[in-house]
Amino acid sequence: MSRIVARTVGRKGTCDVVLRDGSVSRCHAEVVCLPEGRIHVADRATGRGTFVRRGDEWHPIRQALLDPGDVLRFGACTITAGELGALCVRADAEPDEGHSSRGDAGD
Repeated sequence: MSRIVARTVGRKGTCDVVLRDGSVSRCHAEVVCLPEGRIHVADRATGRGTFVRRGDEWHPIRQALLDPGDVLRFGACTITAGELGALCVRADAEPDEGHSSRGDAGD
């Protein structure tokens, strides 16, 4: 049985998933990857916001349950929920290294 672990997302090097973009807050959001492939994302009260794209529009979220194909925006940095989930899995697989790095994610 796999355990459910919350992961932090932000530009700070101590986050589990690092997004190297100045528009991303140091500790921007918390992510939980659920066993059925869905992802729960919670904004950490950032001034820059966390958004999900629905059709052609971006909608601010405080927290949301997302499918792998949903597109998220942290500041100006975009990533699919599936890509974010894969980075969380990589963070689990590399405990000695501590953190996954996304690098610069563009639109």
